[in-house]
Amino acid sequence: MTRTTLLALASRVEAATGADRGLDSEIHHAKCGGVGTGSYGTEPRYTASLDAAMSLYITIPERIPSNPRLATAEALRQRAIAGSLTDAN
Repeated sequence: MTRTTLLALASRVEAATGADRGLDSEIHHAKCGGVGTGSYGTEPRYTASLDAAMSLYITIPERIPSNPRLATAEALRQRAIAGSLTDAN
């Protein structure tokens, strides 16, 4: 995924009003590079689970948002800056 696409996805995650399985699926699809993503709805619940959101970070920051959706958006931005969502699976 390109930096622009990751940043746009992070913005959509941040703007969501709650957990969103559709966004979870998009994030998982991007993380796996479209390979072995499984069935819709079986992906980790990045927007609902802080543990799942933390799995997206390349480097765990000193402070992590307590809201899983915001942590997911932050992790996606971190990956956009680093260059790739698939670098650290």
